[in-house]
Parts: sequence; structure tokens; C-alpha cells
Amino acid sequence: MSENNSRYSKEYLQEAEIRLKEMEDVNYEFPTPFSKTDWILAIATIVVSGALLVGGYWM
Repeated sequence: MSENNSRYSKEYLQEAEIRLKEMEDVNYEFPTPFSKTDWILAIATIVVSGALLVGGYWM
């Protein structure tokens, strides 16, 4: 079992190194940050989901 975990750990570290090198590249284009609209939509989704959960409890 520990051999299996060790293998996954090595794969994880290798993938992390690859991604870090990619992000450290001068030409790396970072994704755009959340806009005000994105935040509003995310919060609205959470509120609606919560309301549906609470409403479903009473059904």
C-alpha cells in the first residue's frame, strides 16, 4: 500500500514541478481575475442552491 502512495507522491511532485516551470516562464499568460459580475453570479448560485436545499427539506 505504501509503495502505491509513494508512486502517486512522485507523480504529483513531477507534475507540480512541470506546472511551476510553466508558470515561471516570462511568456506565461495568467488567467483573468474574477470580475464583479463573476462574483455576483457565484454568490447568487450559492444562495439559490442553499434556498433549494432548504426548500427541498420542507417538501
